[in-house]
Amino acid sequence: MGVALDVSFAFEPGALNRAAYLRASDTAHRDPAARTMVFWRGKLLLNDDGLPVRVPLDHPALAYCREAPILLGLGDDGPRFAVDLALFQPHEDAASVG
Repeated sequence: MGVALDVSFAFEPGALNRAAYLRASDTAHRDPAARTMVFWRGKLLLNDDGLPVRVPLDHPALAYCREAPILLGLGDDGPRFAVDLALFQPHEDAASVG
């Protein structure tokens, strides 16, 4: 049996200001409070508490991205992005990775 995860945070209305006016500029990318949620093979990376991992935009793992992080919007504590580690290949058999 799998582990039950609380994903209610994914469906909370109004948690982000979509900030469409920032999408054409790099202002949000330069904000030191900016964080990105990380996806790999369609799966969101979660921490031990079952919450999305948020890393700074200069995190070394982002070298495995094919595309730049996508601005989701502004949260209470700064800009929020999403990124896919499309180029990452695990050292172990990918079928055994969570």
